Amino acid sequence: MTPENYKQDFMLYLETQIQSCRQEESRLIGDCRKDEANFCRIRANVFEIFKTLFTSAQKSAVNKSSQDRDTEIQKNFLNKASRIPENWVASRQKAEEHQDAARLLIENTKLQAAREVTEQFSLIFGRKENS
Repeated sequence: MTPENYKQDFMLYLETQIQSCRQEESRLIGDCRKDEANFCRIRANVFEIFKTLFTSAQKSAVNKSSQDRDTEIQKNFLNKASRIPENWVASRQKAEEHQDAARLLIENTKLQAAREVTEQFSLIFGRKENS
């Protein structure tokens, strides 16, 4: 596989997750389950954030040589991806302190989606390193 394939695989993963969350959100709204639908919307938003980060990482490495570009994309993405959840962790801690169960669920939903994205990134780009 070429480096482009790995980038396309990751982008496809993100787009699939976004689409799946949006479809589930619509289905839940149709079933009058708005609270559950909100969590699907939150997950979709997190996947959108990481899609934007990945696109930004690709654009920032456009002037690099092919090998350097791939390394730069991975480095930039992982750097930004590790910083994004910091606010969510802080917000979760405040929710715990104030015993705010609703806020705690929201922040945990964001953090879980972020973990899924970084794990999938590592899986896809780990395959690249091992080929």
